[in-house]
Amino acid sequence: MSKLFSLATGLFSGGASIFSSIGIYALVLLVGLSAGTYAGYKIESAVSAQAEVKAMNLAEAKYTALARHEDAVAVEYEQRLVAAKAQQLVVTQTVEKIVTRPVYNNVCLDADGLKAANEALTGRSSPAGKVFK
Repeated sequence: MSKLFSLATGLFSGGASIFSSIGIYALVLLVGLSAGTYAGYKIESAVSAQAEVKAMNLAEAKYTALARHEDAVAVEYEQRLVAAKAQQLVVTQTVEKIVTRPVYNNVCLDADGLKAANEALTGRSSPAGKVFK
């Protein structure tokens, strides 16, 4: 253990300038990498924000154009509807026509058939299957 301690003290006492310069270089390298990473992140986020704004503007333009088109179609529909209502005309006519044609003059019924027809008309017909006398 004492050998290790003496070796470590010898390295740090005599070679302190070597380790301090390496430490400084490492610190500068670490700061440089950190700054570069931060700058890269900022640039990337700015580019991403620009692309997002551009996409939102494009979507808004499409929405506006679609709304204008729908408004134009609605106006045209209303104009056609007004024109169609103006063209509608309600005509009401009453036509009286009396038809005097002998329809059933050529039908010949015997007495039983005539009796069955008259009973059916008055609602006094006999049940089915019963023979008339």
